[in-house]
Amino acid sequence: MRAICLLLLTINLAIASVSSSHKPGYCNTYGNCGKKSVFGKPLPCAEFVPAVKASQESREKLKSICGKDFDYICCSPEQIDILESNLKRVDPLISSCPACRKNFYDFFCQFSCSPNESQFVEIIKTETARDTGKEVVTEINQYVEPEMANQFFDSCKNVKFSATNGYAMDLIGGGAKNYSQFLKFLGDEKPLLGGSPYQINFVYKLPETDSGLVLRNEPLRDCNDKEYKCACTDCEESCPKLPHAKDLTKKCTVGVLPCFSFSIIIIWSCMIVLLGGYHVYLAKLKKERRRSIAEDSEDDESTMINPLFYAGLGKKRAKQFSSEIGSKIQDWFANIGYFCSKFPGISIGTSLAVVVLLSLGLFKLQLETDPVKLWVSPNDPAYKNQQYFESNFGEWFRIEQVIVSSKDDGPVLNWDIVKWWFDKESQLETLNENVRLSDICFKPLDETCALQSFTQYFQGDISGLTETNWKSKLQSCVDSPVNCLPTFQQPLKPNILFDSNDISQAKAFTVTVLVNSDTQNENYTSNTISYEHSFQKWAADLQTEYPNLNIAYSTEISLKEELNQSSNTDIKTIAISYLVMFIYASLALGGKLPSANLYSLVKTRFTLGFSSIIIILLSVTASVGFFSIIGLRSTLIIAEVIPFLVLAIGIDNIFLIVHELHVISEGNPNLALEVRISQALKHIGPSCFISAVLQVCMFLLATSVDDLLYRAISIRPAQTRR
Repeated sequence: MRAICLLLLTINLAIASVSSSHKPGYCNTYGNCGKKSVFGKPLPCAEFVPAVKASQESREKLKSICGKDFDYICCSPEQIDILESNLKRVDPLISSCPACRKNFYDFFCQFSCSPNESQFVEIIKTETARDTGKEVVTEINQYVEPEMANQFFDSCKNVKFSATNGYAMDLIGGGAKNYSQFLKFLGDEKPLLGGSPYQINFVYKLPETDSGLVLRNEPLRDCNDKEYKCACTDCEESCPKLPHAKDLTKKCTVGVLPCFSFSIIIIWSCMIVLLGGYHVYLAKLKKERRRSIAEDSEDDESTMINPLFYAGLGKKRAKQFSSEIGSKIQDWFANIGYFCSKFPGISIGTSLAVVVLLSLGLFKLQLETDPVKLWVSPNDPAYKNQQYFESNFGEWFRIEQVIVSSKDDGPVLNWDIVKWWFDKESQLETLNENVRLSDICFKPLDETCALQSFTQYFQGDISGLTETNWKSKLQSCVDSPVNCLPTFQQPLKPNILFDSNDISQAKAFTVTVLVNSDTQNENYTSNTISYEHSFQKWAADLQTEYPNLNIAYSTEISLKEELNQSSNTDIKTIAISYLVMFIYASLALGGKLPSANLYSLVKTRFTLGFSSIIIILLSVTASVGFFSIIGLRSTLIIAEVIPFLVLAIGIDNIFLIVHELHVISEGNPNLALEVRISQALKHIGPSCFISAVLQVCMFLLATSVDDLLYRAISIRPAQTRR
């Protein structure tokens, strides 16, 4: 027993003597001595040896990798090959920023091959390799100057990676926020995930004992370095300074008021003062005039110059001009009324012919149901950017989404819900009998669908989770998504899955399915819509299965179907409104209910009410048909808005005309019918005409808006009023 203890003590002293050796020109590790497990990677040998003079081949290879000459090195040719392989793997992530790439290469080149490696590397733990029986390093401390580490982190922290629409730091540093988190992620032992094959602890302070250790402090490059300058998008310091640019944070104010509000107050105050002063001036003139009339004689009064005379002169001329225009409009309407009543067949026939011809354009009616084209202006910058993107890179995804949240303030996830959701999510592939999700989904690697869900941290397999470990494993994946890659191999950001990075406090989680879009392929689009309908039914059934949760869902087709459903539902309301208005107009115009004979329908003006509704409907169809002929697309919302507008205005005009005709008939019953109708239109026509002109101008003004929906709603009532 004592012999065994002495042997162990000797081994410990030997290891301690090796780990305490820190001299310039020496290596603490050199070459690879084996693996500590069957699936592990080769680990370095724990050997305190002088730095080896590099061969010509090794020197040239290191120069091609690291960019500088190494005379003596602490790495074998095999380790140089591994170094090159590992650096090439990270190259696509950081190559867009030369400074970050340069620092990354220099940092690991010096760590792997520096001839003074023993001065900043301290071996903490060794083991015996399973395949060779040699001593291998399994844990070290690497001493780094904090300023150097921070410079390394700063050069890479803002580098963008377009494939994930995020930052390269999310992949190479696990989303690190500072240099210590960055180097810890790089040093954590993760051999099976492409990380470090052994544990590297980065230390930023030397031990108190003088052991010969020093902090690494090689010169690194800033991201705005002249030679290795990164783009503005990857390095804020590289962005050009604009001294002439205005500081948008500073706003113009006068006291506590913004300058715009202050200017509006000043303008309105001036207008009020001017108008008030003008009225005071007029009142003063009137008062002086009365005083002059009271004091002066009649002869004086006849020669007095009234100041208001000049002011009223312009008004008199304007009134005379207005009277002339009004008289011409009255005569025009009187002629129209007389002609239509004198030749009813020609009037009605011609009107019907024009209306029918225009209404034939309904056969060319094109309905626009795309919400983007309805509500977004073609000149909107966001719309133009989308069009440019889709023309160069293809159409954007169709997004199917489910949001699951708790009904109370408690966390949404527990073990039962986790098991339930794993089971439900596995059904997405086969929701539709004819269309499988894998046939239409977006596949980044052309193998598996891009499904953004917390289940994909475990590649959709719950077998590795238990009631005791699910929370810790899920939290670990949320903290470091790179360690829990889904089947499509793109890290899942926790902010698109949960409302909180703390799983125990998350009140909701989101599941998003990305589906390819190809609107040019009608068969593919119909299959996609068919799957989306199945998705909607599946999501709706989730609520009945788990009533304690709030289940919200949407698909790409949802918005369009909701708009169409709303329009179709409102058609019943429109029909009922027309029927009620018809009954009301028929009864109100006649004053009593009609009897069974045909003369009673005329006497009670029941047919007049019916004809009025028909005229209004025909005006709508003629307007829609006309714009269909000229190629202007229509919307279903037109069927809701325009009939109500035209019906309300048209019925009012009919009541006014009928009432005026009734008054004239009672006052002059001996006049011919044509004359009475002519006189009625002469009195009522101008007001209806002016009202119509104002309404047309109002609607035409609204057509200046670029949005298709506003333009379509505005231009058709304008045409109808004309």
